[in-house]
Amino acid sequence: MQPGLVNVQVAEALLCLGELGAAREHAAAAAAVPSHDRGRVHRLAVLSQIELRQGEAERAARTAVDMTERARGMESQRLRDRLRAVRAKLAENGSGPTAEAADIIEGALRVPL
Repeated sequence: MQPGLVNVQVAEALLCLGELGAAREHAAAAAAVPSHDRGRVHRLAVLSQIELRQGEAERAARTAVDMTERARGMESQRLRDRLRAVRAKLAENGSGPTAEAADIIEGALRVPL
């Protein structure tokens, strides 16, 4: 099993339950573990969504931009779906940093697979 995989799965489950503090702890631990790029993108997407739900829009935007930079050049429909989901949440927030991050993700999504 990949290091950090259990952490990100637990983080997603806790996020669904609304346990944001514990979810963030697990997501941050998962993001801190070295992994392959696709796994890292997934982990950063989860962390960004948790940060946004916790009201930390600027941090969520930074995490989302990092996620997007790592995803560039990857050909994966699942990752594109993940990017779209994060972009939608950032756009809903509407703050300056989140809108900018959503635009960066939108630009990355314009590149065809």
